Amino acid sequence: MRIGHKFVTGNDVLVASSGSLVLGTNVFVNSFSRIVAHESIEIGDNVVIAAGVSILDHDHRTHVENGALVVENLEFTSEPIRIGSNVWLGDKVTVLKGVTIGDNVIVAANAVVTKDVAAGTIVGGIPAAKIRDLDLS
Repeated sequence: MRIGHKFVTGNDVLVASSGSLVLGTNVFVNSFSRIVAHESIEIGDNVVIAAGVSILDHDHRTHVENGALVVENLEFTSEPIRIGSNVWLGDKVTVLKGVTIGDNVIVAANAVVTKDVAAGTIVGGIPAAKIRDLDLS
């Protein structure tokens, strides 16, 4: 785990890693958020993570046995997450495994990010979709 300068959190934040976790400089994680890396999560510089956000690079492994769903408690599938610099994740955003979020991005509150987000955009919804380009001029 590597955490850059000026890392600030609110109350009841969970930051955990059994894999690689890299947080850039000037990262703020607000209350009740969680960042859990089983494989790899990289977060750039100047990132604001609002309250209740989940960034999880893994899912529980599941299978069907005798017509019933079985959720494996200690077995996971994982894919790396990359979050660029100058990103704002709104309240209760969920970022799922395998996602890359580019630089200069706003993710609207309650969005679920299931696929890559291009740099310089605003996304929102379930699943998150582009709302518009960010005016960077």
